[in-house]
Amino acid sequence: AVTGVARGEIYYLLLTERMRKAYRAFLGYHDAYLEVDTFPFRPGDVAKGIYVGKRKGLMVFLPVKTKNVEGALVAMDVKRGYVLALVGGRDFKNSPFNRCFSSNIQPGSAFKPFVYLAALKKGYTPDSVVLDLPKTYRGGLQGSWTPRNYDGQYDGEISLKDALAFSKNAATVRLLEDVGIEGLLRTVREVGLEANVPRNLAAALGGLNLSLFELTKGFTVFASGGLKVKPVFVRKIVDQKGRVIEENWPSKERVIDERIAVMMDVLLRASVQYGTAKAASVLGATISGKTGTTDGYCDALFVGYSKEICVGVWVGFDKRQSLGEKESGARVALPIWIDFMAFALKRYPPTEAPYDDSLTDAEPFKDFVY
Repeated sequence: AVTGVARGEIYYLLLTERMRKAYRAFLGYHDAYLEVDTFPFRPGDVAKGIYVGKRKGLMVFLPVKTKNVEGALVAMDVKRGYVLALVGGRDFKNSPFNRCFSSNIQPGSAFKPFVYLAALKKGYTPDSVVLDLPKTYRGGLQGSWTPRNYDGQYDGEISLKDALAFSKNAATVRLLEDVGIEGLLRTVREVGLEANVPRNLAAALGGLNLSLFELTKGFTVFASGGLKVKPVFVRKIVDQKGRVIEENWPSKERVIDERIAVMMDVLLRASVQYGTAKAASVLGATISGKTGTTDGYCDALFVGYSKEICVGVWVGFDKRQSLGEKESGARVALPIWIDFMAFALKRYPPTEAPYDDSLTDAEPFKDFVY
C-alpha cells in the first residue's frame, strides 16, 4: 500500500504510456493513472497531478490546471503606422514584463508568408503548383529531418494559395528549397523585419525567434499594399503653453512591387476565406492573415489585418512549455483576435477600395479605448 498520499494533494508523476483517456504513470514505484481530456505530454515526461482516489486498485490523478498562461497583443494603423494598442500580458500588476517587445517568441507558421513572398518575387503566382509530400532532408544535429503536416494529410500537387491557406508544412519547406535561403533573407531585410533567420530550411516553419511587435510590423507591409510604414508611438507632445515639444509624422516607402503585394494579399485572404483562420470570416469584413502554431503547441499566434488596422496576438508561457494537445493558433489566439477586431472595425466603414498611399491626418482612433 502507498502511505502518505492524500486526496487533493499534488504529486509529481512519471508518465510511461499514453492510453485512450489517460496516461499510465508511476508515483515512486507504484502504478497510477493521470486522466486527461487532451494529450500534451509524451512518455518519459514528469507531470503534476492531483490525487482523487483509487479506481480498480490503482491511484487516479487529475492534471493540475495552470494560471500562468500569458498573452500579448499589438495593433497598428496600416496607413499611418500609429501604434494603437499594446497589451504586454494578462495582468500588469502581477507581471509588468512587456511581451510585445521583450519576449522572443517563435512565430511558427505565422512566418510562412515571408517565404511565400520570396516565392512571388521569384516568379511564382498564387496558382503556381508545389508538391505537398513528405521529404527527408539530410544533415543537421539529428542527422535527418522530415517535415510533417499538422493534420498528417498530404495533397500531392497543390497551389501556393491552398498550401498557405491550409498551412502545409511539407509544401512550404519544398518551396523554400526552390526559392533558396538567400532569397528569404533578402526578402526579410527588404520588408524591415528584424529577425535572426537561420540559414536552413527550418526557417520555412518559423524556427526562429522574434518579438510579436516585429512580426506584426512585418504584416503591415502586406496590409498596406507593399509599403513599409514607420511605427509611430507618440504623435505629438505639447507643453502647458501649447508649444510643440515633439512631433512625429507618418513615413512610408515602397518595398514590394504593387502587383506582387496584391498577389500576397490574395494568398493571405484565402486563409480566412476557407483555410485555418476561417473563423475570422464571422466578422463580415475583408480580412487577411495567418495562424501560427509551434512544435509541441508551445506558442499560438494569429496576425491579421483589414485595410486599416493590423493586429497580432500571441498566447503562451514565459517559460516555454506546451499549451496542450491541439491548442493551436486557430483555437487559442484567433478567438482573442476576433474579439478585439469586432470592436476595432466599428471605427471604420466597410470598404473594398484599393490601397491608399495618401498620408492624411485623420484620427480614427483618437479616443481608442478597449
